[in-house]
Amino acid sequence: MDIKKFFLAGIVGSVVMFLLAGMWNTVIVRNFIETQIDPSQLRSVPVLYLVILGYLVLGFLMAIIYPRFAKGGKSVIGQGLMFGIIAGALWMLPYSLVLNGIYNFPFVAIGYDAIWVIVEQGIGGIVIAMVYGEKVL
Repeated sequence: MDIKKFFLAGIVGSVVMFLLAGMWNTVIVRNFIETQIDPSQLRSVPVLYLVILGYLVLGFLMAIIYPRFAKGGKSVIGQGLMFGIIAGALWMLPYSLVLNGIYNFPFVAIGYDAIWVIVEQGIGGIVIAMVYGEKVL
């Protein structure tokens, strides 16, 4: 494994997904969150270092798994997108169901999460794939 590509893919993937999540939560679905989520379920101020740590873990896990997923000679963007969607679905959909079972979140939030996984982790997967390039191993 190319350690430099691994670290670069993990960092860049984490940053891109973190920024996309910020845009999603503070701009795109802000109104939904404000009107549909019980404020007592949310922190008044997010613990940002935990959010950043979570995205670093996600980015580095995706960066370590991607080389095992990639097939030589195929589109880097297509492989990255498919990988990102699969990775996102594997972590977000079960997690959303668990949260919905524990917290009083509207069930429709699972649908929003499913759509968002395709975008956020799909783009994260593309970025990670582009860092690795055609030859990943």
